[in-house]
Amino acid sequence: MPVPVLLTAAVTGGGPPRARGPRQPVTTAAIVASALACEAAGAAVIHLHARDDATGATTTDPAANAALLQAIRRAGCRAVLNLSAGDDGGRADHARRIALAGCKAEVVSLAAGSFNAGARLYDNAPAFQRAQAAAIVAAGAVPELEVFDTGHLAGVAALLEAGAVRRPALIMLVMGVPGGMACDADLLRWLVPRLPPGCVWSVSTQGDDAAAADAVLDAALALGGHIRTGIEDSVWLHPGERAASSAAQVARWAERAREAGRWPVAPEEVRATLRLPEAVA
Repeated sequence: MPVPVLLTAAVTGGGPPRARGPRQPVTTAAIVASALACEAAGAAVIHLHARDDATGATTTDPAANAALLQAIRRAGCRAVLNLSAGDDGGRADHARRIALAGCKAEVVSLAAGSFNAGARLYDNAPAFQRAQAAAIVAAGAVPELEVFDTGHLAGVAALLEAGAVRRPALIMLVMGVPGGMACDADLLRWLVPRLPPGCVWSVSTQGDDAAAADAVLDAALALGGHIRTGIEDSVWLHPGERAASSAAQVARWAERAREAGRWPVAPEEVRATLRLPEAVA
């Protein structure tokens, strides 16, 4: 039977300001506006990185991240808010990343393994993963397990076996990051049967090969998975055509989902599946 599709919008990303072009939002006001537009276009989840309004640079300061989440809620956004707890390009240590669990996001990212992210080690050692998972769960949020390479499936399995993450596991397959797994539809077809039973899985396709990204996301739709899109992941609306906004990308994939016999899921349905409370202003 056809199942609804969960659309996640990654609206700004963790890179330098305007690295994704002049349409990338890098102030609180612009990020809030993008979140609202993406929700209206069909996104049930908004993936966020806080930024400093004065410089546009990303920040892992817990107060700044909490303020961004509060601003989006006060603007009337009802989507599930998903906060990045990555290492901010190597600038954030483990303690700072764990502290982000207390910012009142509903979902917080948790990388399921380490890898060489370009020229640096993205350090997600097992002990850190367990500590981060404990902090996220204690805060009443759900960890989103980010799988950057095939071996990270072992990290997912270990967290589930230890009871550090409750079921259904929320998994984001991230394809195309330098040092991680390639953006490849055949690889996605290999991965899906090896995911934990009953998990909620999405795909994030990163990089400049828009045709490869389209093939992967179309395969995700066909395989019953979910989709992340937005300026953080890609500057393209179609191969050769730059996106005007993350909302335009969300609208495009909402339409592609309908063409595949699926439909965008509402935030309330995501909360019910993940056993999250109702959004609060």
